[in-house]
Amino acid sequence: MRYLLVAPKDGQLAKLAARTFRPCGPTDPYWAIGRTLDALGSGIGRDELLSLIYFNRTYAEQQVGLGREDAKAALAAGWQT
Repeated sequence: MRYLLVAPKDGQLAKLAARTFRPCGPTDPYWAIGRTLDALGSGIGRDELLSLIYFNRTYAEQQVGLGREDAKAALAAGWQT
């Protein structure tokens, strides 16, 4: 069975999550998560974790946009064997 794999590049979602993650004060539902992640320090591991637990409209919309771009590029490249 042939298939076409379309997936983000390694670290791409982590970078996207880090760019969009901006909790705004103690009343923000992500404030505690942000404080916990800050305690872990910076780095790709922090951002990878964030990309798995972050559910925000802006982040989700950007993920969908990224998926569309990746799908267009994969279709343009054709089947790879």
